[in-house]
Amino acid sequence: MGRATNSCGDDQDQFTVTYENLPQFNLGPDTTLCNEEWVSIGAVVPNQPNYLWSDGSVTPKIRINAAGTYTLTVTNSCGSYRAQKTVSMRYTPQPDLGPDQFICEGEELRLKTGLTESTLVGATVKWQGRHERHEISAKNEGIWRVEVSNDCGTGRDSMELNVHLLPTANLPKDTTFCDAELIIDLTGEALEVEWDDGQISARRSIQESGNYVFHLTDENGCQATERIAVKRCPGEFYYPNSFSPNGDGANDFFRLYHSGLKSFHLTIYNRWNEVMFESYSIDEGWDGLRADNQTRCPLGQYIWKAEYKEEVKNTTRVVTGKVYLVR
Repeated sequence: MGRATNSCGDDQDQFTVTYENLPQFNLGPDTTLCNEEWVSIGAVVPNQPNYLWSDGSVTPKIRINAAGTYTLTVTNSCGSYRAQKTVSMRYTPQPDLGPDQFICEGEELRLKTGLTESTLVGATVKWQGRHERHEISAKNEGIWRVEVSNDCGTGRDSMELNVHLLPTANLPKDTTFCDAELIIDLTGEALEVEWDDGQISARRSIQESGNYVFHLTDENGCQATERIAVKRCPGEFYYPNSFSPNGDGANDFFRLYHSGLKSFHLTIYNRWNEVMFESYSIDEGWDGLRADNQTRCPLGQYIWKAEYKEEVKNTTRVVTGKVYLVR
């Protein structure tokens, strides 16, 4: 308060002095938000200074839900002070394995989460609830599941994997023919057949002995390679000296080969002259079982006798030989 006096009298007045500092404040540490949630940031400075945010707001606090760096400038009579805060945004991962798929037998499918590498930073990935890696190779049929977790939550997805069997030709591994040609016919198998010599055909005529390789492709695009060993009868009569009836598809039957027969009778004996097998068709082979009780015959040597009559020569001939049963 102040007072003044002179010959005319006196008077008084008063005024208030306020002490201010340069405004100082802190917006707090940088913040990470989840799934577009909201947060309020700001500072309240005494004595009603002026506020100005980097987005143009003029309030002490603002409410945000977007990533960015936010700057607040506070001004009073002593000057201005500025502080900033960086807000990051994270989301619950949403993996995407894509549609259900299939592979061919023997193949494998590389499964990925469908997320970017930046999204996977700091995240935990689990396949089938246990395998922790960003990618995995799947080769077993079934439902494949993935879970991706971070600080904001856990996202899940699944897909079904089907495994198609490889195509097969249902042919023996080897065969012998005595006629003018051997016909390989796969036209009823719904397969594309490509032979090693470049011929593309499901039906083929073979006139020479050899190993024939062909590649099969089914309607699913699955591919397989098969081989067949073809032998031509040497001369008019052909018979092997051993066979192995073990069910592996190769040399499982003993039979004789001849073309142009009018009649045929084959008998096979053991060492005690007991009949093990008998047939009146040259196309029928012995599978190593006894004819009387269908039990497996022991390994060893057996005697066979064939009586036949050719169409051209109307005379009966008898041929005998030995065959070894092995497994």
